[in-house]
Parts: sequence; structure tokens; C-alpha cells
Amino acid sequence: MFDLPEPFRDSESRPFEVPPLDFTPFQEALYLEDERTTQAAFLQRQGLALTEENRPEEAREALTRALEIRQTLDSPYAVAETLSALGRLAYLNGEVATAIAHLEAAAEILHRLQDAAALETIRLALCRAYAFAGRIEAALAIVDEETAPLADLAALYRAVGKWSEALACYERALTIELDEEDWLAVQVGRAEALILAGRHAEALRSAPEGSFTALWARALSCHLQGDLSNALSAYQALETVTPYAWRGIVARAKARALAALGHLREAALLVGAEGVWYEARQPYAAFARQRLSLALYAHFCLMLNESDEAQRAAEEARTLRAERPDPEAEAIACCVLGRLAQRANDFERMSAAFEAALKALSALHDDSARAHILHTLGDGYRERGQYERAVICYQRALSFTPSETVLTYLALAEALTALGRHAEALEAGAEAIAALHGQQETADLALLGFAYAQQARRQMHYGRAERAQEINEHWLRILAARLPQATAHPEPAVQALAIGLYLRSALESAFAERDPIELVDLAERALQIVEQSAPQTIAEWAARRDLAELYRRLGRSAEAIEVLAPALALDRHEDAYTALWRDIYLCAARACVPHSRAHIGAEHYYTQAMFNERDERKRAFIALEAAESCRRCGNDEQAAEHYAVAAALFSRASDSKQQAEALMLSAEAHFRLQRYEPAIQAFQAALRVLERTTKPSSARMAQLYADLGTAHAAIGQARGAAEAFKQALRLIDQFNEPQRYATILTAFARAEMRLEAYQSAATAYQEVLQFEHPPEARQSLLAEFGTALQKLNQFEAAAQAYEQALALLEPGSKKRAELEQALADCYTALDDYEAAQRHYTEAIAHAVPEQRGALWLALGNLQRRYDHLESALESYGQALEHLDKQRQGVQRAEAERATGEILLALQRPQQAIPHLERAFELEKAQARQAPATLIALLQALAAAYEQCGDLGRAAAHQHSALVYQDAQRAPEAYLATLAELRRLYAQLGRHGEVIKACEEALRLEHTLARPNKARLGQTYLALGRAQQALSQLDRAVQTFQQALQIAPEPEIEHALAEVRAEIARHEQALDVATQSRSLLERTRLPDLRSLVFVIALQAQHSLALGRLDMLQQYLDDLIATVRGRRHELIFATADPTAQALLALLHGADAAEARLASAEYRAALDLLRREAQPNAALMKVLHYLLESASG
Repeated sequence: MFDLPEPFRDSESRPFEVPPLDFTPFQEALYLEDERTTQAAFLQRQGLALTEENRPEEAREALTRALEIRQTLDSPYAVAETLSALGRLAYLNGEVATAIAHLEAAAEILHRLQDAAALETIRLALCRAYAFAGRIEAALAIVDEETAPLADLAALYRAVGKWSEALACYERALTIELDEEDWLAVQVGRAEALILAGRHAEALRSAPEGSFTALWARALSCHLQGDLSNALSAYQALETVTPYAWRGIVARAKARALAALGHLREAALLVGAEGVWYEARQPYAAFARQRLSLALYAHFCLMLNESDEAQRAAEEARTLRAERPDPEAEAIACCVLGRLAQRANDFERMSAAFEAALKALSALHDDSARAHILHTLGDGYRERGQYERAVICYQRALSFTPSETVLTYLALAEALTALGRHAEALEAGAEAIAALHGQQETADLALLGFAYAQQARRQMHYGRAERAQEINEHWLRILAARLPQATAHPEPAVQALAIGLYLRSALESAFAERDPIELVDLAERALQIVEQSAPQTIAEWAARRDLAELYRRLGRSAEAIEVLAPALALDRHEDAYTALWRDIYLCAARACVPHSRAHIGAEHYYTQAMFNERDERKRAFIALEAAESCRRCGNDEQAAEHYAVAAALFSRASDSKQQAEALMLSAEAHFRLQRYEPAIQAFQAALRVLERTTKPSSARMAQLYADLGTAHAAIGQARGAAEAFKQALRLIDQFNEPQRYATILTAFARAEMRLEAYQSAATAYQEVLQFEHPPEARQSLLAEFGTALQKLNQFEAAAQAYEQALALLEPGSKKRAELEQALADCYTALDDYEAAQRHYTEAIAHAVPEQRGALWLALGNLQRRYDHLESALESYGQALEHLDKQRQGVQRAEAERATGEILLALQRPQQAIPHLERAFELEKAQARQAPATLIALLQALAAAYEQCGDLGRAAAHQHSALVYQDAQRAPEAYLATLAELRRLYAQLGRHGEVIKACEEALRLEHTLARPNKARLGQTYLALGRAQQALSQLDRAVQTFQQALQIAPEPEIEHALAEVRAEIARHEQALDVATQSRSLLERTRLPDLRSLVFVIALQAQHSLALGRLDMLQQYLDDLIATVRGRRHELIFATADPTAQALLALLHGADAAEARLASAEYRAALDLLRREAQPNAALMKVLHYLLESASG
């Protein structure tokens, strides 16, 4: 009740200002201008002024005198005006009933006068007064939704939970002009309404970030959702933006959050200081919440055990009368006072305080808190013996369905039992048990035991012994189910009961000859006599042994151990009585065995018993019993050790049969521990022992071999399993034990399948199918038989087996899809397309969604194999819809690849590319990549892009394929990819890349033992053409000559002739240019432009021939010529060629390649301005620009 933020502020939690009523009609009335009328008017004005000055007593006196005068003058409008002023004064001072009375009287007068305008003002004031008094329905009944202020209307809708209407009013209110305080109130109201409506996200977005409204909404949202850390952060941020009027509210909310986090001291200091201080300084005390702050402070002090301060604060909260009634504050304060009185054992004060709290809580409708208080009151009355009043309190508490329903019903049953109302007590107890029925696994065992025990006792008292027994048995079943919890329960009685139940779980039948109780009495009497006459002697130990054995046989193991405790505590005992001590230790061990916690002691007692036994065979039986006790306690590891000890002792005693039995039990214990190697060794040892006996049982030997085979199979040793099963089949009589024979034969067949000995497995399956089997087992065997035949490529026989298995399937079986798929695979192998497709379709129809993708893929592969490409595309599409990218990535990649390859074959490359790319990404994402698949996908992508005309991407994918290829392992494939690359690069005009590809291919080709001459010739031809395209004519000639030496073909001869002719042309042109230069240089001062052009022409042809040394010489001559006659160019600013030559010179002299490139680029731009720029000079500048650019 006290850990949530206080109710959000609404219209009654802040003082609305009742404006002076617009009594314009009053001015139209004709008042008598006598002295009394003037006095009444003066008193009226004086009362209003005093009201505004917050002097309520003086204002009330003045307005009351004015009312008396005006009532005598019989002026209805004047009386209504004074009544409204009195109502406003009472409202502002928290006197709600008085305010309502005055306003209703004024409304009656105005209604009689039929003054609609004035009546509307009174209606609004009365609506607010009703809301202030908590009479929300009355306020809604009289409010005029068209004329009432939107904030008032929204507050009323909030009070009745009509969030949509309230939010609509707030939204409308925000569209009109409001002052700052009203605007803030509307903002906050809207945010709070959104939170109350469960729309937290909208509430947080409803106000600007960092504003008071936004922070308040965030704090309340986090607080209500239990996010107290973030709520405290928001409350902390509010400290700097909280308006004065809101300080107390924020302090209380923050204090509640602190208390919920356990910071009680901080919460008490905050609410006791800020919460009280700010509320005490509100302009109107009636609208302050000082009482609530004091009540919370008292509550926190109570939690801090500061009783005196809590008493003071709670009493102050109750005696503060200036504020309006606050049920929440009253409830908290009364509960604090009640708890303080309860601590002081002052029942009268406690009762009065809790009754007052109940009265206050009725206004809050907090059923859980009321039920808790009523239960506390009922306990108080019950402790004082006032059972009737206690019953009334408990019944009232149950009417509110509290969380403590079980406790309340139990307390009610006790009170009713004390009153002798047993039938009602039984009913209340039954209700408590019914409430606990769903909590049997979680409820406290002490509470469960108390409820069931008390109800059983009441049933017995009421004469219902059978029902009481049922209740007790049900309680014992619950206790047995929760035994580990019960044995660790803090309540000793529960522990004792649980241990007793555990010990009684091994109760033996009563003795036939005499009543066991009589035997116990005799044994106890004998022990008493021995203890008195011969204490601490062998007689006492024997008597204790007898009594303990009786107790043990009766299941009273705890008492047996207790009786034996003095004997077991001895450090040494007489060696002469080993049989007695053996029996004592065996009795103690057997008494300890039923209790798992005492198992360690039992092992010790078994060890001591073996120590005191001299006979090897008997010692072996004790070890066997110890092993059985360990096995029963779930300690198979210790059991296996004890079985091994027993086997060794039986071996010494020459009891081969028992030795073999112990070895088999040891093997089974190892098998349960999944320690298969020791189990196999134990089984083999048992077999060796049995084989040494004169007449070993064939059935037993067969069973041993079968178990040995099962152990081998469990660890994947199929060969050992097959050999063991084969031996078992040899020993077992198939006519006497046909089912056992069939089981072992089936296991043998499965072992052979794991060994891939399919012929032997098929023979075994064929034989086992001759036996009778249930339909389901026969169906499984037929399916496995079909698998074996399929592995042997006997597809027709396999199909027949699968067909027979299908015929045995029940409708809707999950195995149908697997069998249909197997049949489809068989018919695919038999080249029966129609049957395979039919069975794949059936498999898809019966498969679970996770299997359908693989089946659709298989069907698509079948259809593609028979060139049904469109059908295959549809199947692959279905496969892609069902295959999961994460779990079935390989299959999905296969489907994507197949789809892409089919689309590529159908000349639809644009559609193929996305599928091939997705297939590549899926294959690439696999943990174990398949390079061959990746290469094929990249080459398919290259083909698709080539078909689309995107040769660049095609070349890029072929180049990527080279990354995954191994030139050493698969040189032919590598060379084929290089050939594709050089072809694509040649089409792209990237001759440098062609040269690289050819050189790589030639290097690899020459490493082969038998190079392919035709392929070498084509490679040399491609290399020569690339060199020719790059003006490397001399190299091209050499390359073509090498090609002719390897593969003399006309195409190569033609290419060589073509290159030689081109070289001849360039050499002839170079000679002409050289002669022209010689003629120009004979003159004393040749024309600069002509000389430059001739040198450029020489450089151009040298470049075309690929003779770089000559080219560099001509470039040096050109630059030297321009530098020598630079002065002729400086002033030729209007000549683009001259300026270009200067730029050429600047580029040659530039220190950085970047600057040189800029100069050469400028020279080219200048040359282009000429009407007919010199081509040779342009070629030279282009070469220089490319060289400078890198």
C-alpha cells in the first residue's frame, strides 16, 4: 500500500480559482438605495477582498452579515451572489460540505430566476466542489461538456478511468491560449493520463526533453514499472526544474522510490523535511498534502524502529485539520499507530487504530491492505479468546480475497474449532487445502504439513477416519516428492517426519507368529535388564543387536541406529565375538541403506562386517550386498567396485557361477555409468569364467554375448559388436526363443550396416523378416532392408522393400516422407523418371517443413537431369523457400547454383546472376569450403556477366576463380581460366593485363611434362597481339617467331607479316624525319617550330616501334632544343604552340611528378587550341603525361 507513488494530481488536488461570478444580470436589478443595501454591498466587497487576502475568518464574518442583510431585503440576485462568495470561501478552506451547500442554494435561486448565464457559472463551481469531495459521478452529472473548462473535464474523466476522453480534452486544451501555470498543469495531466492508460512510450514523448513534464513522466513510468534506479535518476534530475507547488509531491514520490530500494533513512529524511516543508507553505492549506508527508515519514520511522518519532509524526498527521480529508494519509497514519500499539501489547489502541485505517481504506478501495489489517485484528481477538469477533474479522478479510488466503482460512478454522463449529471449521480447512493445491511444489512444507495435519485431526474429530487417512497419505506423497527439501528444512518436525517417511519406505510385512509390538516390548525389556545388570558388556551389545534388528525389520531404522550407537561408538571390541560384531555392523549397514545420507556410514559398516567375517564365500556375499545397496542408492561407481571385490572373493572360494554373476553385475554397473571399456572387459571376463564351467547355459552365454555386443555398439565398435552378436546367434535357440533371436539378429544386421558389410546385413534382414513382428517394427526392418539393398545397387529389390514398408505405415506417419524419398532415389537410379517424380512429390506432401527443402532440391535435380528445365526451376524455387540459410546452407547453395545455371542455359543471365551470387556467398560462408564449387560458381558468374555485356565483371570473376585454383594440382583448369581471362581482357582493350595472363600461362605451360603445343601457339599469338597493340612491335616480332617455332600456323604467319610491315612503315617514316631534321639543322638558325615538329615526329615513330632508348634520346633533343631557344617563346603569348612548348619545358624541369603532370596537361590543353594541332607533338605530350602519372 505504501510502496507506490501517491495518486496522480487531479482536479481536486490543486486549488482551482473560482472566478468572481459574472453577475451582469445582477446589475439590472433595482436595489433600494437605502442604508442597509449600501451596507450589504460594502460587506460583500469587503468579504471578497478579505478572501483574496487569505483571511478566511474575517471574510466569512463579513459575507455572513451581508447574507443576513440581503435575505431580509428579499433581493434574489444579491442573495445568490453572496451565497456563491461564501461557497468559494468554504471551498478554498477545505470545507467542502459547506461549499456545496452554499453553491446548491445559489443554484436553486438562479434556477428559479431562469438566469442561464449565471447558473452556468454556479454549475461550474458546484462541479469542482463535487470533484473536491470525491463525488465524481455527481460532478459528471451536472457538468456541461460544451462550456466546462477542458482541464476540469479531463480531470473528471481521469477519475472514472475514461482515458481516451481525458486525453482528448487535454489535447484540445493545449490548442487554446493558456497562462504558464495552466499550460503546465495540462501538460502534466496529459502525461499522467497516458501513463495510467498504459501508454508509457507516448507519455515520455509528450513533452520536450528535459522539461519538468518529461522528467516527471519518466520518473513515474519507471517507478510504476519497477525500474527504481532509473526512476531515482529522473527524480534527481527533477530537482532543478520542479516548480515550487510541486516540490512536496516530487519529494514524496522520490522518498517512496528510495524506500523501495531499502534506503529508509534517506527516504525518511527527504519526506520529513522537503515533503512537509513545501506542503506547509502552500497558499491554501486545504489543498496542501502535509498530512500525507507526515504519515509517510511516520511509516518510514516505524520501519527504522524509531517508535517515538513515528508516534509523533502519525499523531500530528491525524490531528492536522487545516487540510481536506485525505484517506491515504489517514490510512498510513492509523496503520503506523496500530503497529506501535501492537508492539506495546495495547490491544485497545491497536484495535481503534486499525478500525480507523479500515475506514480510511474503504475510500481507497485497497482490498489487499484491508484484508491484511482484518487478519491482524482477527489474530488479536483470537489471542484474547474473543473467537466470535476473530471469526468475523477473518471472514471479512476473506471477502477481499487477500494474498494471505491460506493463512486466513487456517486461522478461521482454528477460531471456528475453538467455538465448537466443527462443520464450518472443516469447510474452512478444506478451503485452505484447496488454496494450497496449486502450490504443492512451492509452498512451505511446514505450512503444508500444518494445514493437512490440522485438517486430518478435524476429520478424525468429526468421525471421518477414512477421509483423515486420505489427507495424511496425500501429505506424505507431497513430502516424498519434496524429500530433499524436507530433509534440509529448518523446522525439526518436518525433518523428523521426512526421515521417518524415508525409513518406513522399506517396511517389511509383520511377523506371522506374534505381534511385532510384543517382540519390540520384549527386546526393550531385555535391553533394560542388561543395561542395569551388565552394562557395557557383550550381553548388552547382543541385546542391542536383537532390538535393532527388530526395529530394522519394522522399518524403524533411525531407532535401530540409535540403539546400536553405543556399540558402534566403541573404538575396540572383543575379537572373540566376530560373528556378533559382523551381525551388528550388517544390521547397522542395512539400517543405513534406506537413507541416502547415511550411505557413507553403511559402506563403512559393510567393510567392518567383511573384516569380521572369516569365510571367503560369506565375505563375497557381504560385498555383493554392499554393491546392491550402492546400486539402490544410485552410486553405481561404488557398486561396480564392490561387484569386482565380490567376484574376486567368489573366485577364491571357487564359486564360478557366482563369480560370473558378480562380473556380469559389475559390467552392467559400468554400462549404466557409460564406462563401456570396463563393461566390455567385465563381460569378457564373465564369458571366460562361464566357458570354464562344465555345462554353461547356452541361454546365459547368449545373453552375455548380446550384452557384450550392445556395449561394443554403444561406443561405436561395430566390428566387435558384430562378432559378439554372431556368437549370441550361434548359441541361442531360435525355435524356443524366436523373439530373442530376432532381436539379436536385428542388432547384428545393424552392426553389419555400420561396417558397410551390406551383403551380410541384407541377408540378416531377409532372415529376420521371416519372423513375426509388430507392424511398426516390421516397417522399420523393411526400411533398413531396403537401405542395405540400395547400397548394393539392387534398386528393384530395394524399391519392393520400401513399397512393403509404405504399406505398413499408419496414416499420418512421419516416416512416410523418408520412405517416399528412398523410393524416389531408387527409381531415379532405375532411370524411371515418372515414378521418381511421383514419389518425390509424395515425399514432399508428407514431409515436415524442415525436410521439404531438401526434397524439393532432389526433385529439381531429377527434373534437370531429364532436361525439364522449367519444372526444375519451379522445384528449385520451392526448395529455396523451405531451406534455412543457417541450418541448411549447403543445400540452399546447391539450389541457388542450380537455379542460376539453368537460367544461364536458358539465356536469362540477368535472372541467373542473383542466384549465382547468393550461392557463392553461401558456399563461402561454410566452415569447410569446397574450392571446386566456388570456382564453378565464379566461372558461371563470369559467363553470366559476359552474356549481359559486362565484360569487366566477367573478368573480375574469372580472376577471383584463379584465387581458389591450384596451379600445381590442376594446371589444365588453371590454364583454361587464364585463357578466358586473356580473351576478356583483350575484348576490354586492357592489353597489359593480357600480357600478364599470357606470361603466367607460358610459365605454367613450360612446367608441364608434356606442354600442349597448340595451346602454347595460341598463347604466344595472344601475347604478340597484345604487344602489338601496346606498340611493342619488336617484342611482338620475337613473340610471333617463338610461336611459329612451336606451332607453325597460317594465323601466326599472317600476324608476323602484319607486324613486320608495320615496323617497316614506321622505320621509313623515321628515316624521312631524320633526313628532314638534317636539312633543317644545316641552316644557321632553323625555324624552331619546324625543328620541334620533326624531332617530335622522330619520337613518335620510335615510340610506335617500342624502341625506348631512341625515344628517350629524341625527347632529350627536343627538350634541349626548346631550352636553347626559350627566349624566342617567352614573348609569343598569343601562340598556343609556343606556350605549350614552354609548359613542356617546365614539366621537364619540375621536381615532382605531380607538378610535371600538371604542366604536361596544360601543354596539351594549349595545343588543342590550335586549329590543327601537331599530332606528333600531341603524341609525345601524351606519353610524357602517362609516364609522369605513373
